[in-house]
Amino acid sequence: MPTYVTGEGEPYRPEALFWMGAEGAVLGSTVGKPGEVLGLASNSLRDTIARPIWGHPHSPQRVRVASPELASALRNGHPGLDVDLAPTPEIDAVLAATREKMGEGVQTERSYLSPEIGPGAVAALFRAAAALFRAKPWQTVPNDQSLISVTIEELGLNKAALLVIGQMGESMGLVLFASVDDFEAYVDSAEAMQRGEKPAMPPHFALHFDRGAELGAALRKEIAEHQWEVAGADAYPWLVAVDEDLVTRPPTAQEVTMAEAIAIALPKVLSDKQPLLAAWNGGEPVAQTVTVRALRIPDVSSASVSPVNARSPVR
Repeated sequence: MPTYVTGEGEPYRPEALFWMGAEGAVLGSTVGKPGEVLGLASNSLRDTIARPIWGHPHSPQRVRVASPELASALRNGHPGLDVDLAPTPEIDAVLAATREKMGEGVQTERSYLSPEIGPGAVAALFRAAAALFRAKPWQTVPNDQSLISVTIEELGLNKAALLVIGQMGESMGLVLFASVDDFEAYVDSAEAMQRGEKPAMPPHFALHFDRGAELGAALRKEIAEHQWEVAGADAYPWLVAVDEDLVTRPPTAQEVTMAEAIAIALPKVLSDKQPLLAAWNGGEPVAQTVTVRALRIPDVSSASVSPVNARSPVR
């Protein structure tokens, strides 16, 4: 499904199973957590046959599904039914309509808080983001091909690729990819999208700075009530995670800590910029280890913080 469910631990994208008639009408559906729907498929089809959303109850002679696992489950649960394994392009129209409907129903007001992320964690993130904005890393990092390799063992990061954006004076912030390979795949996918293709995007995570005027009234009220630190009218931080389908979700508690740690460490790493600039220009690699104190982890070490040129191996 083109959305994430939050408030139940780690955010997740629910799976959905739709049953369509030969004329294109949706006759039934089932929604569940990832991995659940396959086990519900046989009963879902049985319920749809008995109580379709549209039309009269009837038993089909055959069904067509695109998933081998789904075909196997239906054959086991409905031994008398002819189950064809073939593409189901008809579902694209249903997905498009679902995306549009969900887009219309999205609430315009958001929140920095969640059951897993309290005011203290957000306050720590805002403090770190304000210091990062004042340090203006986009004035030190030359361009969007000058990456920084980041390892934070305590948070599961190993040679992640950090991209600093905003060199043109707009859209300031940080984008984090799991690896340099993921960053380069992202660049290739962006170019493919410009050609009208629909490639999968590598998942990534971003810290953006927005203008306060662009935030909703509820967000501005939330920030004011908690007195979270902001560096300026155009320095309101916002975290977002993007998956391979370009569906966005709120950050997890660990990702908030990750963003806080990187925001604290980066100005320290960039303070001596000459060796970094030389490394980005093909010189000797530079590695630094910076220890910072993040809210949820007493001492978080950002190890092997190294300049990396895109389209070149991590050194």
